[in-house]
Amino acid sequence: MTDPVNDNDNDTSETPSGEGEASPDQLEGALEAAEATLTRTPEVDYLLVADRAEVVNGKLYLMGGSWDRVQPQQFPHRMMLGIALGVRIPFAYTDDQHTVAIELLHNDTRMIGFEAKLATGRPPGMAGMDMLVPMAFNIPVAIPGEGQVTLKAVIDGTHGRRHEIKVIQRPQQQQPSIQSA
Repeated sequence: MTDPVNDNDNDTSETPSGEGEASPDQLEGALEAAEATLTRTPEVDYLLVADRAEVVNGKLYLMGGSWDRVQPQQFPHRMMLGIALGVRIPFAYTDDQHTVAIELLHNDTRMIGFEAKLATGRPPGMAGMDMLVPMAFNIPVAIPGEGQVTLKAVIDGTHGRRHEIKVIQRPQQQQPSIQSA
């Protein structure tokens, strides 16, 4: 009877040469992937409009979201505009401070513009991973008339997104006339 613990002590078989080592092609592919990761910069991943937008515990919540036209009865049309955007930060940029710029235009005339500063840090367990940071803003706006409203969001001066909203006045409904007999 053989001892199972010592049975492999005399095993003189060799492993195939090169096992556990990467081939030059594999190293080149890994190097290209690493370079691609390092050359990526922060970008606006998505941009949405809503009646209301909110971020709670890292999750985006929308009420009445993702529309592209407004038909008010009169102008100026006052409304609350929820703006939701997601900023994708590559790992190499997670320790940097970033600037997100939001601009709202009506027929190429600036209505609103503001900036928000963003710093993520590097959370434990995220080594090498991008971070998707949801952001939400709710701003009162007064649309002066028919035309095109354009929402723009840009991070660090580049890599932005835009969302266009068509504004058309709703036709006035005529009141039925009451005739007496």
